[in-house]
Amino acid sequence: MDRAILKSKLDDFGIAPIYYSLDGELIPDCIILFHNYHAWEVFYLDERGDRNNTRNFESEH
Repeated sequence: MDRAILKSKLDDFGIAPIYYSLDGELIPDCIILFHNYHAWEVFYLDERGDRNNTRNFESEH
């Protein structure tokens, strides 16, 4: 699944875009999908700018 399909699925579930960032924008109090050189990271960025529950993946899919 790529970002476009993920965006579509999140929309289908009624999850508002204020709760996530799929383009790596570091928005506090959101789930972030971030492309970090050779890996993709998914994490929650809390209101103090700390990353929580980070998961790393080798590809976008």
